Amino acid sequence: MRPIALITDFGNSDPYVGIMKGIILRINPQATIVDITNEVTPFSVLEAAFMLESSFSHFPEETIFLAVVDPGVGSARRAIAGKAGGKYIVGPDNGLFTPIYREPLDLYRLPVPPDASTTFHGRDVFAPAAAFLSLGKEPGELGEPIDDPVRLEYPPLRIDGGVIEGLVLHVDRFGNLVTSIRSGLIPAGSFRLVVGSKPVEGRLRKYYHEADKGEIFPIVGSAGYLEISMREGSAAEALSARVGTPLKLIAG
Repeated sequence: MRPIALITDFGNSDPYVGIMKGIILRINPQATIVDITNEVTPFSVLEAAFMLESSFSHFPEETIFLAVVDPGVGSARRAIAGKAGGKYIVGPDNGLFTPIYREPLDLYRLPVPPDASTTFHGRDVFAPAAAFLSLGKEPGELGEPIDDPVRLEYPPLRIDGGVIEGLVLHVDRFGNLVTSIRSGLIPAGSFRLVVGSKPVEGRLRKYYHEADKGEIFPIVGSAGYLEISMREGSAAEALSARVGTPLKLIAG
């Protein structure tokens, strides 16, 4: 049976995630549901895309990624289901799935029931679709094919000579800043970083304890992106940074 992996910005203080799971279990009482995270920064489709990208390869074939970060809920934005890289996706067509799209596309527009809530497609559209996929249905049985999904600029970057402009994709619970700069773009020589308007003076480290306690420094994180960390402290607090904060890497 296909497992369902959940990514949302619903948090855990409201009933929304539990309601979605209840809908899934009504349709498939044997469903396996894994929470990747329900703590995406509210409305941040870009951060949700990072969460999807960083977890996608670690799940088994035919996992169903049910991702609902949906500021356009109830509007003309499409609801979609499909298959990419041997796994299934269900969620809004707002660019969230950009990092895992593979050609040729195998995507379908899900119908929205006339009595569906205009504020909670997670319950009325996406959870039922994921449940039916978990029972063995294919996306083509649930909707009509599309070939023009919304795509994000991902990861968001601008490169001009020795300057790379990016932003903070994610802040983890330790206050580490995950940037949109992939490790392969890090210069072999010296470089400096500016987060917002604040410089980062530390040199590139291989592991956290290589830095002094309280030092802010760059490091390559487990997802393959350049991160900015503070040993045993929060780089996010020290640099007044959050998801979306702009940054620069300047070579030399």
